[in-house]
Amino acid sequence: MLALTEEWPLLMELLAERLADAQTKLESADKDNFRFEQGRVAELREMLELEQAAEAVIDAERSLRARPPSID
Repeated sequence: MLALTEEWPLLMELLAERLADAQTKLESADKDNFRFEQGRVAELREMLELEQAAEAVIDAERSLRARPPSID
């Protein structure tokens, strides 16, 4: 996991817990609150996916730096 700061893993854990809570609320939502809960789930999923995308970009950048330069 990407650990930019000591708080990063705690933030990811909090988001995962909120996603689980939002999914539970979505499952039990009535027709008036369904769209709202659906939006919460989508927003939290997107935040977690952004974290995964950031990790992939940083890992790719590190890999490029670690490779020896090619000789032309």
